[in-house]
Amino acid sequence: GGMTSFGGLIGGVGVGLLVMHLRKRNLLDSADLAAPSLAIGYFWGRIGCFLNGCCFGGACPEPLGIHFPGLEGTVHATQLYSAFAAAVIFGVLVLVEKKRQFRGQIILLFALLYSLYRFVVEFFREGATADLSGIASLTTAQVACLAIALLAGFYYVYRMRYQDGQTAESVHEDAENLPAPAR
Repeated sequence: GGMTSFGGLIGGVGVGLLVMHLRKRNLLDSADLAAPSLAIGYFWGRIGCFLNGCCFGGACPEPLGIHFPGLEGTVHATQLYSAFAAAVIFGVLVLVEKKRQFRGQIILLFALLYSLYRFVVEFFREGATADLSGIASLTTAQVACLAIALLAGFYYVYRMRYQDGQTAESVHEDAENLPAPAR
């Protein structure tokens, strides 16, 4: 319940790390470039879930609920909640990218925002694993999201305060000098 996205993310990150190592690319610069695409990919994935009629939420009264064939009653359209959140995350990442202050800022912000959104939407999802180790009936995904959000949030604040002498201008100059992607 709710952990499939994390598996895909972990697998994708693993392959990405391998490719970055083999091509000798800066991991944080590459991750920053990829982060907005992750948000857009997630947006379209959730739209696909909505059209497929999967990944819906729990029971929800009309007019807020939506009816899917084969279900009794109406449910939360968590796929659309997720698509909306992904679009907002994309917009925030694009805005922040223009004034990026340190390497890894955009991917870190993605991790923070995604985890916060996902923590909230899990309350509306159907079939989530509940009551993990007696922690206030949180799902496994919610506990993972809390951990990621806390780590990302603390590290984001730390990096914003202590940028190791990196200025926004030096980060942008370095980013402009990135080699073109291999074809």
